[in-house]
Order: sequence, then C-alpha cells, then structure tokens
Amino acid sequence: MPQLTSAGGVAAYFRNYKDHRFASTKQAVETSEAFRRKVFDFAKLRDVPVHRFAKGERKDDVMHGFLKDFRSEQGAVFIGISQEKATVPRTIRKRFGDGQGSIP
Repeated sequence: MPQLTSAGGVAAYFRNYKDHRFASTKQAVETSEAFRRKVFDFAKLRDVPVHRFAKGERKDDVMHGFLKDFRSEQGAVFIGISQEKATVPRTIRKRFGDGQGSIP
C-alpha cells in the first residue's frame, strides 16, 4: 500500500476510510495490535511456527530450515517477525488557552 508510506496517506486512511475525526497514533496502535493478535491466533490455531529474526539473520536461510520439515502440499510454513527500519508519522497533543482544552 504505497499510500500508507507517508504521513499524509496514513492520516487520510484514518480520516476517510476509518471515519475518525483526527488521525492519531492511538488508532494506529489499536489497528496494529488487532492485526498482531489475529496473526498469532492464526499461528496457534493452525500450529504454524513463529520465528523472531535476530539482527543479521538471513531470512532465506531460516525459511529453508523450516521448509525441510514442512510435509503439507500447501499452507503456511512459518510466520517470520523482523524489525524493519521505517519512517512513521507521530501525533502530539497540544494544549491551548488556560490548559482546559487540547487538540491532537
């Protein structure tokens, strides 16, 4: 989704597609956590191994290790988790007036 690689694209997604009044990291965290839970539920339900990659670990090498023990004709071999470098948008809350109000 190329649109989600920019702050403006992410803001438009939350405002236009998800119908939020403001784009906020709060909604992004909720969306990410829901996705993460679904992935782990899928893995547990289907007994799919989950592998967290170490820094410098080659993904192809890990995949070949899991593939040699995979006996089905089709299905998920494993789920890999890695930390990728990414620029992400961030929101802050600004106070105005006598401190009673704020805007995201």
